[in-house]
Amino acid sequence: MSSKPEQKQQQQQNKKRPAGGDDSGRGGKRQRHSPASMEPGMVGFFVSSTKGRERVASKEVTSVLAEAIEELYPEAVKAATGGSSADAEEKKPESTGGAPKSIEDEIASEVQALADNKHGNFQSSLLAHIGMGVDCLFFLQVVPASLAAVVDPVAVLNHVFGGAVASMAKAEGGKKSAMAGARTRYAHRILPFQGVCAAEVTGIVDRVTALVAQTQPPVAEGQTFALAVKIRVGSSLDRTEVIEAVAAVLHARGLKVNLERADVSVLVEAYRNRVGVAVVPEGKYTQYRKFNLHEVYAKGEDLAEAPAAAAAGIEEKA
Repeated sequence: MSSKPEQKQQQQQNKKRPAGGDDSGRGGKRQRHSPASMEPGMVGFFVSSTKGRERVASKEVTSVLAEAIEELYPEAVKAATGGSSADAEEKKPESTGGAPKSIEDEIASEVQALADNKHGNFQSSLLAHIGMGVDCLFFLQVVPASLAAVVDPVAVLNHVFGGAVASMAKAEGGKKSAMAGARTRYAHRILPFQGVCAAEVTGIVDRVTALVAQTQPPVAEGQTFALAVKIRVGSSLDRTEVIEAVAAVLHARGLKVNLERADVSVLVEAYRNRVGVAVVPEGKYTQYRKFNLHEVYAKGEDLAEAPAAAAAGIEEKA
């Protein structure tokens, strides 16, 4: 049996171990801050993932989103990259054959890949990964700027989730078969950021107002809305103030609150001094289970009808 001094020393060592983990699953440093960060004007996708699997999740989601972007905006992609995103990617070394790599070799290769990417940030030809400095979160920025000016993240996600639902409809064998076709293992929710702005209420209101005005199909009087407002770590914003200010924009256009099954969902995600905003029409945010691929593959679309007397209020948890 260990002595008390030894037990105390072990406890102190455990406290010093870093939170998070690397993609080997053996622990490691969490995503670090870096010069690259979300900046006003950016367009992209805010992703939550399994702790310690951020890098793998990023690769999975990048593949799925890049494919959707190419399908929806082929001419814009061609103009931005000089070809398809696949053509623009760096060629990987060909296999030299021989015996398959051991687990240790694969881990060593992944660790080296992490070291080769400064600050933990990397990019494909269409999406740039930006670490958030905390576990489980990262941002995929649409690049270059000429492509970002054309791509609508909401349309991209509707395309991705619509495809997932279609593939499930073709699958046989129930949930097990559908889950077997899931294209992401570690990514959870994928939120569209149609715009990033500074963490100021006036800036958020201006961005929401502009997005509502250009949303297709148009946001019309008599429709219902719900707000999904999340104030994450480090932000000085007051959630109630944000909710009241954004709700006023929708009320002014003749929309009414319906938390259960809204026609229009307004997403406001604050992280430190930046805020991502999106307007999702046609009830798609609820239908696609808050853009959670795992939930859609496991449960299918959420097509339940709203209660006759829908609860009026604001979404408490995003």
